[in-house]
Amino acid sequence: MTIEKAFERYKTFLEGLTAENLQDLAKYVTVDVRFRDPFHNIHGLSKMQNIFRKLFDKVTDIEFTVTEFATSGRIVFFNWKLDGMLFNRPWGLEGVTRITFDEEDKVSHH
Repeated sequence: MTIEKAFERYKTFLEGLTAENLQDLAKYVTVDVRFRDPFHNIHGLSKMQNIFRKLFDKVTDIEFTVTEFATSGRIVFFNWKLDGMLFNRPWGLEGVTRITFDEEDKVSHH
């Protein structure tokens, strides 16, 4: 599978991610995935799922959209937008993420 196709699968999953299908993250990331953002620096699928679970606990009506992406080898950079309701008020963020795919086309770094 090409990196573009692997990313397209992951992108589709992320854009449709809910609290109910969060367990399916294991189909797309490695068990020892490294997840880093301004607030977290963790290793492990279950810890990454916990971060997303906390997001779903606090933010409702989440819409996550990938707006563009670029690849370089097994690395993908993508721009995204996250909108939802936080404390019953509209809330949103925009950002850029760098992910790395392993040889089995699973995300090893996010």
